[in-house]
Amino acid sequence: MIRYPKNRVPTHPGSHLRRAISCRGFTREEAADTIGISPRHLSAIMARRQSITPHIAVQLEKMSGVSAGFWLNSQLAWDRWRGA
Repeated sequence: MIRYPKNRVPTHPGSHLRRAISCRGFTREEAADTIGISPRHLSAIMARRQSITPHIAVQLEKMSGVSAGFWLNSQLAWDRWRGA
């Protein structure tokens, strides 16, 4: 069962992504190339303008070692909080 925070806004997956990229010492261009998306698309995810899709979640798992489920659950929590 997924538990959603009730007393705070969930963290957008773009914030987690920003930290994952920083921790690995990647530039945005390197990370985008590794994930298989454009740097512009990557920036849009980190700026909360784009969502994490299942395909991107799998690529993020390969890049970061963090499960695709984490990325998708993070996106789901954000979307549910927003009412999307």
